[in-house]
Amino acid sequence: MASIRELLSSPTSREASTEPSAVGQDEDTVMVDVDSETPTFTVEFILDLICPYCYIGLKNLERAMVRYRESRPEATFKVSFLPYQLDPLAARSAYDKADYLDYLLGRPHTAEYWINLGQQAGITIHWDGRTGNTRDAHKLLLWALDPNLRTVRRTARAALTPSSPHSTASSPSSSSASAPAPRDVTNGNGYGPPRPHGPALQLLLAHALLSAHHARDTDLSSRASLTLLVSSATGHPASEVRTVVESEDWGRVVDALIADVTNPLGLAVRAVPTLVVNGRFVIGGLQSAEFLVGEFGRIAGSRGGVERRGDSEGEGEGGV
Repeated sequence: MASIRELLSSPTSREASTEPSAVGQDEDTVMVDVDSETPTFTVEFILDLICPYCYIGLKNLERAMVRYRESRPEATFKVSFLPYQLDPLAARSAYDKADYLDYLLGRPHTAEYWINLGQQAGITIHWDGRTGNTRDAHKLLLWALDPNLRTVRRTARAALTPSSPHSTASSPSSSSASAPAPRDVTNGNGYGPPRPHGPALQLLLAHALLSAHHARDTDLSSRASLTLLVSSATGHPASEVRTVVESEDWGRVVDALIADVTNPLGLAVRAVPTLVVNGRFVIGGLQSAEFLVGEFGRIAGSRGGVERRGDSEGEGEGGV
């Protein structure tokens, strides 16, 4: 089986090598030392924000990280996000949410199914309102990680670089088990002070976007709704957020990253959520916290090439 480095050297991926980088690989990527007593994990969470399985999957992932740390409190995690679109040709604000989800899944689910599935993860899922294309929302999720158009694609893909034995580079701000709590201090616009870009802000914004859509019926395809929501969640001015939302350059970055993760010669992601752990362990489908805790233990002592778990083995409850 090809190594992840070979998988990620597809034509689409090689294109990224021409982009200048503001930081070195050691600063972007948390490496794992398989011989170390300190388990260190990068988790690249591939998602579409309108997918309820992705919201539930993120909640399960965070519970799994907490539970794993109960037995290994020294363990560190870095979570970041890559885009995927279930319907890249969708229009904005064009569909009733409940009907559109059945269309995307290719099969109807009762409200009770989603209510029960959400409650298991501590989520109350609502099905009113409108929805549509998520490309603009993905722009903002990438911007939260790295606001520099020239480096964001490289930054977003850094966790997909294979982990090197005997290397444990990380920064204190790169590990996180849950979204940071909102601050009470506000700036002149009534929002909190601008938060620094990076994995912590991206995680916070992922929670804000997923909660707004699935629990409060916010239309993530509406540019006005996105601007207000993201400015409020991040503390950054609405004018700055609006510039990213309306930017076709940011849209092309989203398109390129989706091409990277769906490339049949690479990760070949065909459903979400998909997790890539330490650059070479691929876990597909909606997985329970218990399953993920077991996987973290297995990964902490593993060596070797790419491994796939989850959707290809019939494990997990769902995914689209």
